[in-house]
Formats: sequence, C-alpha cells, structure tokens
Amino acid sequence: MIDNLAELTIFDKVASAGSLTGAANELGLSLAVVSKRLAALEARMGVRLLNRTTRRQSMTQEGERFHLHCVRILAEVQQAEAVMQNSRTDINGHLRVTAPRMLGQRYLATLAAQFQAMHPALRIELVLSDDIVDLVEQGIDLALRFGVLDDSTMTARRIADSELVLCAAPDYLRRFGSPDTPAALSAHNCILYGTRSTRHWLFQHEGKPVSAEVNATFLCNDGNAAKALALAGGGIFLKSSAIRPPQCAAACRVPACIASGTASTPLCRLRSQEPSRRMGADCRQGLRGSFSE
Repeated sequence: MIDNLAELTIFDKVASAGSLTGAANELGLSLAVVSKRLAALEARMGVRLLNRTTRRQSMTQEGERFHLHCVRILAEVQQAEAVMQNSRTDINGHLRVTAPRMLGQRYLATLAAQFQAMHPALRIELVLSDDIVDLVEQGIDLALRFGVLDDSTMTARRIADSELVLCAAPDYLRRFGSPDTPAALSAHNCILYGTRSTRHWLFQHEGKPVSAEVNATFLCNDGNAAKALALAGGGIFLKSSAIRPPQCAAACRVPACIASGTASTPLCRLRSQEPSRRMGADCRQGLRGSFSE
C-alpha cells in the first residue's frame, strides 16, 4: 500500500514540471530530496516511473498510468481537507437570540440579516423583549442586555458601554422646566419601564455615584410604549444613548442633569453555560468570534 502522500505529490510535480529541478523549485525542496523520494517511490512500486536524461525526464508507460491515479488520489485528499475545514467554519443550526425591543429593532435585526447571509445554513430566531428572559428555560442561545450580570449560571462579555441619558419631549420641558440637579427629579413626572425598573436612578458626580429618587408617574414593561409616553409629554425617562428615540434630539435631553454626569451601563453578551440542544457545536463555536462581536 502506498501511504506516503509526499512522494505522490513529488511525482505529480515532476510529471507536470517536466523535470526534477522544476519540481524541486515549485515544492521548495532541494534537488537531492526530490530525487531521493522519487527513487524510494519507484523502489517500492517495483517499476520505473520516469525515463531520465541529462536535460529532461519523461514518464514511462507505467508512469503515465500511475500518474492518472495519483492525480485522482491527490484531488480527493484535497477535497477531503476542504470539507473538514468547512465543517469547522460553517455555522448552521437554530440560533435563538434575545435583546431589548428597541435595541433589536434598531441594530440587531440588521446584524442578524448580515450574519445569516454569511452562513446560509443558519436559522435565526429573534426574541425581542424588555423583560429579563430565563435563557435556559426559554432555550435562548445568546442574549444582549444592558446592566451588570447578577446570574452566576451565565457567562458574560462586555461588548460596549452606553451612556444613560435623561430624555423628555420639548413640550414637557416647556411646561415643567428642566430639573436643576438629580435630586430635583423627585418633583418631576418620570417614566419607569422594564421588569427591573427602579425608583432610584444613579448618576456620577465628581467620580462618585449619586442616587436620585424619582417620582414614578408611569410604569411600563415596553420600551416603545415608554418612548411614546415621553414623546407625548408624559415625563422624563432614563434611556441608553444607543437606543434613545431619534425624535429625542439635543433639545430633548435634560441638560442640567447631564451636567451633573449621568452614569453609563455596560452592554453585555450573555450565554448560558448549558448549551442549547438545537444549536450544533459548530454554531456555538462560531458565535464566540462572529455574531455577538
């Protein structure tokens, strides 16, 4: 049995180049190595594969027949290697991703479409919700969330930092004015949203955290509804600058509180430590360096 692919490759190069010297140059080997490996192949086969002259080599009849098999064998080996490489890089399966609604609508949907175009065998399901979803219970493979991770069963990677800004409609600010300090928020109508909404908003002042208690005039579990409330003049709400409503331009930011320094929140990529059964290992591997970054 011939099990030395290097010798087959050398013989194929000699046949195509027409000389040992040409084959040696193409393979980056010395002429002595090429000659030695070719002689070993002929000795093992028990036949002469080449007719050698001082200037050129030509294949014998046996060499021509053997070369046809070599070409086929080397092509099949190359194809097998390509298949294995593609199996490591091609991402397929069912990918379930969750994110806040406005983040998903503004950014994630476009990214998902671009990622799927790169991996046509992948099926992506977007689960957009402002609620905190149990990744294991809901079969979520990847989550994008604002805030600090407080679940030890998740693995998290910070992918960005987003400034938190206070937003209000110009009409609201004309009627009620802007709060002078974070503490003045207690006298304003404020909009809280999300399942983990809190009546205490954090700011940074001179490098130290400052907590401001707010008056929760509206509570809402949907970011789009909270945006609609703010745009209708219902009050002030605290929002990531990454997904601040486009209608809330510079005039809608509350400048006095911005001057005191709003806090920032991390945008994190979360994955459950228990892999989803619907997502193959190749898909999970691809996620680590592709989709979530």
